Amino acid sequence: MRLLSLVALVLLGVMTTSTVAAQTPTQSASDPQAVAVLQTAINAIGGLKAIGALQSWTIQGEGRGSIANGLTSEILAITPSQSSSTGSTTAKPSPPWAQPRSIYVPALVSTILNSISQNATFFVSRPQVSSGIAPVVFSFQTKTGKSVIAQRWYLDPQSSLPTRIDFFLPPRIGPVEGFAGVVYLSDYRSVGGVQYPFQIEFTANNGLDYETVTLQSITPSTSAPSIATTPVGGAQ
Repeated sequence: MRLLSLVALVLLGVMTTSTVAAQTPTQSASDPQAVAVLQTAINAIGGLKAIGALQSWTIQGEGRGSIANGLTSEILAITPSQSSSTGSTTAKPSPPWAQPRSIYVPALVSTILNSISQNATFFVSRPQVSSGIAPVVFSFQTKTGKSVIAQRWYLDPQSSLPTRIDFFLPPRIGPVEGFAGVVYLSDYRSVGGVQYPFQIEFTANNGLDYETVTLQSITPSTSAPSIATTPVGGAQ
């Protein structure tokens, strides 16, 4: 009698484990071909070593559009600046609706690509297309197993540099967000061995917002800034 009870418990445990495994979605694997294309793009932009060493950027440029106009200067940083805290009390993060935004975030395609490619939450694929250039797609999987596209990158076939990015979710540099939408990148220039697009055009909010950004200069640094600046875009 005790043996039958033990067998029943073992069978129940196997059935329960199998049921949980069937209900738990497995993380989709990245496509090896897409990973190879992605690595080529990272190398073309500057390589992991050069990109990963950078912590902040001082950017001067001009915006023209519905979000910002005129010449401005900003500092974007991966890590929060020291001015964001007072004594031993750190400032609370802003709520999503008050998140600082900047029109210059897309200029840092090197850091955006490096960050998302190393994030285990995302998997990368390269769907087949009937014509044109096949994009590199970053997606994540929800708890229900549904795949959701976060970013879609189009690369130049000769240089492997990004020429267009579809941001379904806003890109982020430290505490500052960019804008979700379609971004076109051109006029790449090497600064400190890393390629930056000096001409940026994007549309956001389903085309209601648009902006043309021309960089005048960009100065990368391997350290975080001590003084924060207010993004020109503000909270949108």
